[in-house]
Amino acid sequence: MPMAKASPLLPTANRVYRCRRDAVLEPPTDHRPPARGARVSATRFGLLVAAAGAVAVALWLRPAPVAAPSDAAGRDAAAAVGAPAAAEPAAAPVIASPLAAPPERHAVPAARELAPTAPAPQGLRGRVVGSNGRPLGGLPVYLVDSAMNEPLALTLLHRRGDVFRPLVSATSAADGTFALGLPVAQDRTYEVYVTSPAHATARIGGLAITTEQWHDLGDVILQPGATVRGRVTVAGRPDIPVAGAIVTIAIGTVFADAALRALPDAGQGIVATTAADGAYELTRVPSQGIVQATAVAKGFARQLKTNLELKADSPIEVDFALLPGQTIGGKVIDDGGAPVAQARVEAWPTEASGEPLVGVTDTDGDFEVLGLGQGKHAVKATQRGYHAAVAANVDSGRADVSLTLRQLGRVHARIVGSNGAPVRRCRVGLRRVFVAQGGQIAAVADVPDRSVVLAGNADGIDIEGVPYGEFCLQVEAEGFAKTLSEPFANPEDGPNQPRRFDVVVALGQGATVRGRVIGEDGAPIAGATVQTAAAGIPTENPFYRMIAGAMPDRITATTVRSDANGWFTLARLAPGDYQLLVDHADACRTTVDDLRLEAGARDLPPVQLPTGARVSGRATIGGKPAPQMKVVLRQAGVARFEVITDPDGAFTLLRRVPPGVYELRAARTGTGAPEADVLNTILQMQRVAVPVAIAPGQREVRADIDLPSYH
Repeated sequence: MPMAKASPLLPTANRVYRCRRDAVLEPPTDHRPPARGARVSATRFGLLVAAAGAVAVALWLRPAPVAAPSDAAGRDAAAAVGAPAAAEPAAAPVIASPLAAPPERHAVPAARELAPTAPAPQGLRGRVVGSNGRPLGGLPVYLVDSAMNEPLALTLLHRRGDVFRPLVSATSAADGTFALGLPVAQDRTYEVYVTSPAHATARIGGLAITTEQWHDLGDVILQPGATVRGRVTVAGRPDIPVAGAIVTIAIGTVFADAALRALPDAGQGIVATTAADGAYELTRVPSQGIVQATAVAKGFARQLKTNLELKADSPIEVDFALLPGQTIGGKVIDDGGAPVAQARVEAWPTEASGEPLVGVTDTDGDFEVLGLGQGKHAVKATQRGYHAAVAANVDSGRADVSLTLRQLGRVHARIVGSNGAPVRRCRVGLRRVFVAQGGQIAAVADVPDRSVVLAGNADGIDIEGVPYGEFCLQVEAEGFAKTLSEPFANPEDGPNQPRRFDVVVALGQGATVRGRVIGEDGAPIAGATVQTAAAGIPTENPFYRMIAGAMPDRITATTVRSDANGWFTLARLAPGDYQLLVDHADACRTTVDDLRLEAGARDLPPVQLPTGARVSGRATIGGKPAPQMKVVLRQAGVARFEVITDPDGAFTLLRRVPPGVYELRAARTGTGAPEADVLNTILQMQRVAVPVAIAPGQREVRADIDLPSYH
């Protein structure tokens, strides 16, 4: 995905897959694409860290998994549902089954019953109340995927209006309770919105959903909201109103506002148009935090008012005095001369900073961008299926700007097996290749991966939307190792007509790794998970974990479990440089580093897991529990363990901790709009550090933390 500037704590965005018309497509899966080939170097991680730097602040509100019950409880739950008996001892290594689902767990009980049992096995529940504490029934409640999940694609996600739509919705019951469940829990961040015709929209961010658990958000309090009113007049002439001016309130980051606009019946957000006397009024504006307001009208320059602090108990007067402004207009056509409708046209001054002003083409390809000041501007047109077109040094006031969009390229791909016959069912992704960085690859955000079934006599598939640059195809198919095609280039200075590239991808069996997991006493460990990762990547690094899902790799990302005798086999791996992460609930994680794999089989020495200690405790604020507290146990440069508390503040780290000296920190998340709470959260994390020492042979450790009350 493309790099993008992050705003101060950006809540998440859902992956969007679109079907093409040139092949029969299966529903897309949500697994991370892995890869073949070049060694992962310090340069690659440097690129990752540089990208992560743009979203470092957002890390503090990234939720960790919710505290899990004890291992004994998990085994009891598995027995209760008829878990299969242990396999018979094997005399030789066997291929372990792929990891299909996490171990069975009991749900953490909520402090109180909030809503009827929902059909989904996990989710979030709470109660909607007014500022007087009375329950509010019949109000829509939405669960939205946070933009923080895709920090490297935030610009694209904001530009596309089909990303922030709710994942699931509910209506609060008569007693105000609601439940938002998901059929599958993922390691992602979510937001909850509650809308009301009589209140400001409530937004709670930084939320986590964990397998087999329903978490209590407590009371979601709706406020009546603030009223913003005023007049728009001509600068220096308050007696001359500007009718038809558009006044917009932005309540947070551009991404938070995009999510708000994506809610059903939300329209274009908090927007009003001035009357004949220049007056406007906006009601039910969220009154918490700082907002900004803009006014724009034809013939006038846009005016921006920042750092507006709203009050729920009294209206705020915000007047605008607009200076004369300019309009840039023109037409957007394709390389055949036909008009391009619904193209986005941006214009920004070449000698000043700030967000661009935006217009949209009509059915004839004509556009107008309002609110510009005097001077020269850069004008850019974009539309799906075309390369962007840019006109530089355009004087404001021009109405004859012509922008020509060239169609993107097209790839015809033939996927064949070792016998040369077409592979009829596969998953294909277009990858950008960075030759100067050792052949590293990246996803192409506007060209989603596709699951394909060839129909009839078709011998290949067509992939449209190839931009300029160097690319390859990444192919995954059952029975084969993931494979990258040879690179191909789509140069910008090529012919005007759409370019077609014929690519053949030959699939093979790749590499196979066999090994055995044992404990401190040398006894085999059954049910250990063995996960592949790229060599040289510090998987404990929170920056990497935050952006890992957005960065495709050349290795094969997969996970298996060891059998009854501790044996595991990882088959059909793309050749490349790996590390293995080996975990078990009764032992500490162990890493097998610097594992270079070529096509063929390889046996590993036994992987021994230390036992370590189970760390549990309670996190509170002023001695009282708070929902969704994030607890972090960390050891600089070595390990980081994260968890979210249950409704009573209790937590148990999901992984055992090896001997050493650590520090325990905590912060409350899920309390409101993340960008409004980010500084407070960082202060909480920095204010209290509880030292935790784990001695060799110690098996249970209790560690409590109490944050000072801020009330």
